[in-house]
Amino acid sequence: MKSKNIWFVYIQEIVGNKECLIASNLTQIEAQELCDEYRRTLERNSPNEYASYGEINHDAYIAKRLGLV
Repeated sequence: MKSKNIWFVYIQEIVGNKECLIASNLTQIEAQELCDEYRRTLERNSPNEYASYGEINHDAYIAKRLGLV
């Protein structure tokens, strides 16, 4: 049985070390859409931050830093 991929969305500072988990337990499509929404908002309101998304198994380093694993 194939395991289900679990996606997450987070915000990170470009200059600095702030990271913030936005949402987890998402499908890939949900993560992409939510990330796109945050990217548009951050471009206008907070140019020092960017939104990104990842998959828990493939992006384990980030997932661990965000407390997901």
